[in-house]
Amino acid sequence: MVASGKMTQAQREAEKFSKWADDVMERGLWGPSPGGAAGELKCSRAHIDMLVAAGVLERVTYDAGGHFMIMISQRSIEGAKQNKRQTGSWAPRGREREQG
Repeated sequence: MVASGKMTQAQREAEKFSKWADDVMERGLWGPSPGGAAGELKCSRAHIDMLVAAGVLERVTYDAGGHFMIMISQRSIEGAKQNKRQTGSWAPRGREREQG
């Protein structure tokens, strides 16, 4: 353990990331990168962005000095898969038109 006043910049950045990751886990938002989500859903990376914009997929972003870590929640990927099996659309019933 290091007193917060004696932490190096790298230690402060690691602590900040750790707190963010803990929050993401607690909120159930952990998952693969957008490219990994595209692989799971068998669609393009651009389509993942469209599904995020439509509110079908949840995205969380960590920005560390212009370097980004982006994740798509596994729960939203599973929900999209279930919607696709049940309705033929990635969106829940009633929101199919948003997907085009």
